[in-house]
Amino acid sequence: MNVETIVGLVLFNTTLEDSWAHLLKLLIIPKYRGERVGGKFFKVCINYMKQHSFKKFYLEVENSNSAAISLYLDAGFELTHTKNSYYGKKRDALIMEC
Repeated sequence: MNVETIVGLVLFNTTLEDSWAHLLKLLIIPKYRGERVGGKFFKVCINYMKQHSFKKFYLEVENSNSAAISLYLDAGFELTHTKNSYYGKKRDALIMEC
């Protein structure tokens, strides 16, 4: 893998007025999953956003998605609260902020 290799996609909904960015999607190409590429890619994206005036970030993640939760914690996100049945019956979301 070189600097120009596409490893995934990140999608934010942003509001410059209050400097918030809402993570909507983080997708990693399957062949790069499990290689810790997702965490590195995500940190690069967050740093890029910080350099462009965004100061706060938040996201929702299903409480059973331990790989994603670990990635977000490693990137500096903290659990703020839970939304019950956000993804469907008995499928709660963890709301995390950084």
